[in-house]
Amino acid sequence: MALGAANASAEEPVEVPSGLDVVFHDWLDDQGAHRFRFIAPEIGQGGKQFDDVVDDMAHLCDQFVLPQLEIQELQASQVVISLMAEPVDFGEMAPGVTQFFESYSVENGLCIWELF
Repeated sequence: MALGAANASAEEPVEVPSGLDVVFHDWLDDQGAHRFRFIAPEIGQGGKQFDDVVDDMAHLCDQFVLPQLEIQELQASQVVISLMAEPVDFGEMAPGVTQFFESYSVENGLCIWELF
């Protein structure tokens, strides 16, 4: 099920520590895991690699996802952050599009990195 994130617009940039250009794409509830997907055109293919954006993904979980869940009055035990170089339909393979994923558990109002 796709959910609209209150106060989140696909047009507005989301600030991250690296300064990477990131915009919110969509939010999906995938069997209890809340998946927040973002577009970051500068990743992969000679651009930013996973190590360059791992702190950005944690920041997105703490500073973007948790407030959105609170606004929607939703509890989450797992959050998955996705960065995509360009939009990809959820569940579709796109070998030419760089995508990075990170999984977090949510405990005591904090995102805790999980080995994905």
